[in-house]
Amino acid sequence: SDTQLYDEDAVAERFSLTPAMLPDFKALKGDTSDNIPGVPGIGDKTGAQLLQQYGNVETLLEHAEEIKAARVRTNLLE
Repeated sequence: SDTQLYDEDAVAERFSLTPAMLPDFKALKGDTSDNIPGVPGIGDKTGAQLLQQYGNVETLLEHAEEIKAARVRTNLLE
C-alpha cells in the first residue's frame, strides 16, 4: 500500500481538523484496519463537524444531549 505523509496544512485540507483532533476523529468514526469500533452512524463528515463544534470527544460527550440529530445523539449517549 502507498503511504502518504501529511503536514498540518494537509491534515486541515483533507479533514478540516487539526492534527491534534485526529485521535478523537478516529474514536468517533472508527477504523476497521486498527480495530477501533467508533460510534455507529458517525462517519467522516459527521465526525469532523462534531469535532469542529465541540473540539474533542470529552466536550462532545458532555454536550451530547444538545445534538439535534436523534440517531447521533442516542448513539453517543449509549
